[in-house]
Amino acid sequence: MPLVTLKCDEQIPERGKHTYITDKQNPVIPRCNVNTVPGDMTERG
Repeated sequence: MPLVTLKCDEQIPERGKHTYITDKQNPVIPRCNVNTVPGDMTERG
């Protein structure tokens, strides 16, 4: 089976329409779902 390198670091233009940054000087994305239980559906990793 051939290995495929995913393009994880490329920006997707369609996502820009759904991203709201209120402070242009400090574009920090808020942390959400940080207190999840391991194995929970909202756990990302």
